[in-house]
Amino acid sequence: MDNGFSWGRDMDNAALFNGCMINHEVIFNANMNELRPLSGDGECVSLNAPTARCLLLLLQNSGKVISRDEFLAAVWETRGVVVSQNTFYQNISLLRKSLLKAGLSADIIITVRQKGFSVAPDTLIIPLSDEECENMNRATLTHYQNNKVADVTAESKGHSDDHVVIPLTESLAIQGNELIENKVEIPGKQSERLQVTFKMPTWLIALIVVMIVINIVVLVVLHR
Repeated sequence: MDNGFSWGRDMDNAALFNGCMINHEVIFNANMNELRPLSGDGECVSLNAPTARCLLLLLQNSGKVISRDEFLAAVWETRGVVVSQNTFYQNISLLRKSLLKAGLSADIIITVRQKGFSVAPDTLIIPLSDEECENMNRATLTHYQNNKVADVTAESKGHSDDHVVIPLTESLAIQGNELIENKVEIPGKQSERLQVTFKMPTWLIALIVVMIVINIVVLVVLHR
């Protein structure tokens, strides 16, 4: 299904994708015009084509205000269809209800008075491949979050991570070194000291390695 748009100059930098995860709660598959829940009591919702294109337009231009005229042009007029303002607002209303029905815990579409509509600034939008859209479910969400933790952290927190991740990694490394070098001396036996070396638990070593890798990935992403 073709969900491409003819972008105006203000939309040249839109993030193009055909599916995404919204707030770790709902999967939007633009190819299927479908909303699928990942948490809570949501249910699968099939959107009509114009409503799905309205949602895709908003998500691909997250952080921007999309005017009514831009909606009408991108969603309908490029396909040779002319609709009334009432039809447009009905689609936006239906979209809001559908997102909540699918499992979103809050309305992510905000109205900007006399300007248009936008996605709420605290909304987490993670683009997905077609395969991920098809296969993502409650069971695979945790695995996906673990694999993508560095990307999600960089996108949602930005530069604030510089003083969060690095100290934590250094602290774990210091604690590990202290454990390795920790020795017990028996008083009164200066000539024959019994040294007991504590071995660092395997899980702690693994945790340190994981934190160091995450730290490196975050630094690479932030300095691109």
